[in-house]
Amino acid sequence: MLNYINERGYVKNNEMAILVDATIPTIIGDINHLESEKLVIKVYGGAKSINSTGFNEYSDEEKVHLNSSQKELIAKTAAELVQNGELIFIDTGTTTNKMLKHLVNKQITIVTNGYSNAKDLIELGIKFYIVGGEIRPQTRAIVGSLATDFIDNFSFDKAFIGANGVVDEKIYTTHVEEAIFKKKIIKCSHETFVLADSSKINKSAPILIDNLDKTTLITDGTPLDGVKKIIHV
Repeated sequence: MLNYINERGYVKNNEMAILVDATIPTIIGDINHLESEKLVIKVYGGAKSINSTGFNEYSDEEKVHLNSSQKELIAKTAAELVQNGELIFIDTGTTTNKMLKHLVNKQITIVTNGYSNAKDLIELGIKFYIVGGEIRPQTRAIVGSLATDFIDNFSFDKAFIGANGVVDEKIYTTHVEEAIFKKKIIKCSHETFVLADSSKINKSAPILIDNLDKTTLITDGTPLDGVKKIIHV
């Protein structure tokens, strides 16, 4: 199992269960043991190699503690842009998720592709629709053709999306289907805001989402040359 994780970089629990003909609880127990020996890194839905190279996409559990105060300020600023009566889209992600508690007293409808967002929205009592499709365990994002087709039913007043990197007036992510989905969101929204803390600025990622000229960047990072629409918190 350890060799397989090291070869692949990241492996899902169900994939390993099929590989070694074991149950998911058994796999989770094995991963817990390997993590205790500091041989792998346990993430939501699987495990990743401590030797993985290239762009490192953290799980939600790992990301939630990174730049937390900056993300909170960005999220609060974004939430203040939402007006009563609007239909808005909120992307999966730890920064966008922080918006939710600031929207409790607003008369709005939310659409989200975030599994974590959906759980929190239920607790907060905010009206919302959740996108249908395949869920990515790493980011808990719902993506794929079903998700993209679902978005055709909406015309959003505002959309708030996340990104893994912002550089050269472009926004990037780590997964092809998430990039396709975010691009569709931009197309179906009157206004789109990209929430990216300073750790994402001037940092690339493998997959291009779109150009920043179609969106407004909300960040605590150094303003980028050539980016015309930016809210600096």
